[in-house]
Amino acid sequence: MSRIPALTLLVGLIVALAAGCAPEPPETPEPPPESAPKGDEPRLAVLSPAMTIILRDLGGQDRIVGRHGYDLILASEPVPVVGNESGIDYEALIGADPTVVLLEGNQRGIPERLRSLAADRGWELEAIPLLTLDDVVDCIGFLDRLLHPPGGSETGRGLIADLESAWTPSEHIRSTLGRTIALAATDPIGVLGPGSFHHQLIDRLGGHALPERGMPYITWSTEDLKAADPDSLVIFAPGSSEPMEKLLGPIARIGLRAVREDRVFVVRDPLCHTPSTALIRVAQELRDATGEVR
Repeated sequence: MSRIPALTLLVGLIVALAAGCAPEPPETPEPPPESAPKGDEPRLAVLSPAMTIILRDLGGQDRIVGRHGYDLILASEPVPVVGNESGIDYEALIGADPTVVLLEGNQRGIPERLRSLAADRGWELEAIPLLTLDDVVDCIGFLDRLLHPPGGSETGRGLIADLESAWTPSEHIRSTLGRTIALAATDPIGVLGPGSFHHQLIDRLGGHALPERGMPYITWSTEDLKAADPDSLVIFAPGSSEPMEKLLGPIARIGLRAVREDRVFVVRDPLCHTPSTALIRVAQELRDATGEVR
């Protein structure tokens, strides 16, 4: 409820006294909804599904006033979509009225129109890299300090500790995985290469991720995969319920050692492609898939 101007209150008081009645006390303003940022709290437009996961786990979901179109966390919430992989919806972004715009740093940089609009409207722009495991830890720390200035919270420090614990290497993983290729797809074959957090996760846990050189995402032929002939395959298949044979697709028939020896491990967590605090669960699912005893 908006506040009644002082002049209106004065007139109402005079009329009430003239009628011989005591004035009714002004109504107490209703508190804002719990889902809306309050006071000086930042209003966040989050153009990154991964950052939304982190913000939720930090207890800052209610600060989000605009979301990415592919966001899985706020899909059922009345938070407007302000952009997706195709670009930014500037009209929706202006309507969301953020104080901070968060997006993932990449080689394309921040769009010039967004820079100009932010300068005109006083928005803070933050482009945060989210490709490697270290990027994830740094992002958690940054968002925690944004929500809980100046030094962050126990929740944030606990999440970072949980991540580092989830990535602790083990002899079981080392001996079970061996030379491992991580796949995002099998038809065509999409290899998660050096620089990707999936590739790094396998190394951190104790495996030997292949290939050792290349881009974070590489398209291979079946001949390329057969030539590498890894000890193990890890397939990241978010939300999939397909049986192993269907997941393997054409690579089931090319004579891979990993397939023959039943060393194909599947991670089905719906958020396994989001570099975020979801990696706590992803790492544990991979450990469980290899048969590691907790």
